[in-house]
Amino acid sequence: MRILFLIGIALLAGSLAAETVTVIHLDRAAGLKPLAPARIVLEHEGGEIRRGFVTAPHYAPEPAKNVDFSGLKLEGDAISGAVKLVWPTPLNLNHPERPVKDVGATYTLNATFNGDTATGAFGGMLGAHKQGKMTGHALRATRSKPITYPDDVQFELGLYRPLGGDGRKIRDCDLFVRFTTIGGKATKGYCVYRSNRVAGMPTDSMDVTFDGETLKGSFTVTHGGRTTTYWIDGTVIDRHVVVAVKMSAGDRQWQCGGRGFVNLAKRRLPEAEPASAKWSWDYAGEADAELAA
Repeated sequence: MRILFLIGIALLAGSLAAETVTVIHLDRAAGLKPLAPARIVLEHEGGEIRRGFVTAPHYAPEPAKNVDFSGLKLEGDAISGAVKLVWPTPLNLNHPERPVKDVGATYTLNATFNGDTATGAFGGMLGAHKQGKMTGHALRATRSKPITYPDDVQFELGLYRPLGGDGRKIRDCDLFVRFTTIGGKATKGYCVYRSNRVAGMPTDSMDVTFDGETLKGSFTVTHGGRTTTYWIDGTVIDRHVVVAVKMSAGDRQWQCGGRGFVNLAKRRLPEAEPASAKWSWDYAGEADAELAA
């Protein structure tokens, strides 16, 4: 009897520590506008955070660097503590005569779950270029079990402004690309340049792999007689994707970042017909409900 009781406790502890995906949305803030809206995506078992990322699309096109979740506590239905991170210099602060500097930031969170949704407040501080604080703003969060990916997984990514060179916006970013990995590998894709308002086009080549957690590889696109190669290094948690991107065209090289979603239920197919394709231009928002699993 005692053995069965102990087994029951072990099973209960295992269920409580089951893997969970928590997505924390920080709504628009009036104090330091670039820091919010923002999204924090976490994969954790109980209170132990396995991995995660932070994006603030109004501040930087790339996900935050050097993210430190050690001060964040996920205990039962409570979210509390601080997330420290580093942002790359935003594009509008880049200048040929001003060195590019990273910017440290801290978010402090306080929220309580009621079922699988939570509400609360957050504060924050942005250093280096702009000192200040923001407090008392709305926080929303959801938690769920991780999705199980099928054999074929469709990705839709928006690649944004580069951080480098003289700080000017380069047309090869603001590229949107869609592709499907089959058995963990994609060999073709379709893309469109938003900023140039040009018609969509298939990629010249694509070699991208997905292992359930990371998205890595490269693809090439020819536009206006120039071929550009994109190397992507991405993190995938549930339906959320962030990528760091390196690009080259001839002897020119840039870097940029991007984010996007996994489409599971209703796919945007076929991938090579722009007339029948629908693109999510605002990747700061939510994935379309009709595409959710």
